[in-house]
Amino acid sequence: MILEALVIAFLIQVPSHSAEQEAAMEDRTSRLERPPIRRELDEFTNLLPVEGLDGWTTVGGRAQFVREGDLLRGLDSGSRNTFLMSDRVFGDFILEGEVMIESGNSGWQIRSHLAQAGDLKSRLRGYQIEVDPSARGWSGGLYDEGRRGWIHPMTAETDAPSPFNRAGWNHYRIEAIGPRIRAWVNGTACADVVDLADLSGSIALQVHSGDCRVQWRNLVITELGQSRYTDRRSWEKCSRTESSEGTVHDPVKLENIALSGGEDAQVRSLHVHEGLSVRIPYQASDETVLKITLTAEGRPDVAVSIGDSETVLKSAKKSRLPVLAPGAGMTELGDEWRELFLDLESSRLVLVDEGLLQSRMEGVLENCSNPIDLRISCVRGELLLGQPMVLERIQTENGGNESKAP
Repeated sequence: MILEALVIAFLIQVPSHSAEQEAAMEDRTSRLERPPIRRELDEFTNLLPVEGLDGWTTVGGRAQFVREGDLLRGLDSGSRNTFLMSDRVFGDFILEGEVMIESGNSGWQIRSHLAQAGDLKSRLRGYQIEVDPSARGWSGGLYDEGRRGWIHPMTAETDAPSPFNRAGWNHYRIEAIGPRIRAWVNGTACADVVDLADLSGSIALQVHSGDCRVQWRNLVITELGQSRYTDRRSWEKCSRTESSEGTVHDPVKLENIALSGGEDAQVRSLHVHEGLSVRIPYQASDETVLKITLTAEGRPDVAVSIGDSETVLKSAKKSRLPVLAPGAGMTELGDEWRELFLDLESSRLVLVDEGLLQSRMEGVLENCSNPIDLRISCVRGELLLGQPMVLERIQTENGGNESKAP
């Protein structure tokens, strides 16, 4: 049976947001602004070769890409979008660069793939950070090229002036770390999305169809390894045993675990210094209530309940910025199995069930350096948990992934 009605009850206090857009531009900048790459530590490398375009391939339309000293020009795409695509695949990274639009519009493709591997005329699919000089002002928004379309079109920021400079150069900073994608335009925070569709892929620069002329310069990248979800962790079912010292837990490690009302299971000692992200397949009966608890030594527990209709935080889905793409890129597991996705990064907790955002909490376990225990309790009903998939980051040579794009 499937849990049909999902509502959220927070067991810690969550700050509210005003309805008057909270001084839109100041809010967008102050809460999410990030420093530039620390170039004095030589953490960055040039994205393009010193000369020429070795390691890069033109795909899609017929636009031309020309190097002129430190500049890269793209022009004359014709009736189809054209992309200059990296032959390499990138995982987690911070990308910075400048772009100027003479006509048309453009975009920064990340974690992208050809629809038909090896066919350079097939459509490129993947995340695109928008470069939009038009009056709508969606620069810095997130688009899913060739798949779901707009994910974060910046419509929530219509009262704030666009940070994009139509007459000159524009500095972009793009962070793709684990399932979280963020973008800044000229220092102003724009897209901020959690999505599971792709954790790696090619980087590409777009020349849009029609009359489009674009220039890029100062393209640099800091590679941060490759994130992937692994099945190396198991549940510990906590059966309670009475002793002279009180109630103790007898852990039994299991990949799949069935719980009834009053029982719980946990994954112990999850490290959070680079964020915590867990995918959990599960089945639940209609009457099931489950509680998710994060515990760290010296910190108050953080708990969220699913299926408890008595307490509803009505503002839970009214976040200023969306944090979830349509469907969240989550895998369809079938009629019986659902998937729960929990992501804790930079003290922001996001809980997603079956591709729908269920809760977002700020200031959670801020600056926590101790391991976290993740516990799921079956408060009522029946619950079957599948093996947890925990995000790990693999550090490769030069911090990046040396594989080739198909």
